Amino acid sequence: MVGKLILLFIFDKLEVPMQEDIVVDMASSNEWLPYIDCKDGFASLVSSGFLTNVAQSKSKPRYAITSDGRECLSHFYTNIPSSLRDDIVEHIKENRFAYRKKQDYSSDYFKNNDGSYTVVLKIESTSVQLLELKLTIQNRNNAKWIYKNWPEKASTIYEFIHENLLE
Repeated sequence: MVGKLILLFIFDKLEVPMQEDIVVDMASSNEWLPYIDCKDGFASLVSSGFLTNVAQSKSKPRYAITSDGRECLSHFYTNIPSSLRDDIVEHIKENRFAYRKKQDYSSDYFKNNDGSYTVVLKIESTSVQLLELKLTIQNRNNAKWIYKNWPEKASTIYEFIHENLLE
């Protein structure tokens, strides 16, 4: 039961919808919960209506805590040790933007029949895909560099395109 409460607490403190894999990775890599307990607890919280998918695009589902989930958490959050609650709150404060970038800015690349590479760069929000760029790149090293650096450059590129198209 405490594992599910920890997951509800994480979603409550994140304050934005998140993909399952990001939350499971966060909880298991920080050793707040074992990976299997995260996966089982997550599935149980979704099936019981304490977490819900709020994504409306074709991307990966993004989950948020429901009002029933908040109510449950408010009754039982003291079952989570205060030191663990403090650790979760601090970690989320320090890493919230990094987690958002990880899910909102995605990239991929693949080799074309002619030997060139196509790099696909996306910016998504909970409800809509904001941008998708497909670039043909002549060599793998450049394609890999773009793929790798997209999360750091996505917001600047989006802003540049948006401003220049609206002039």
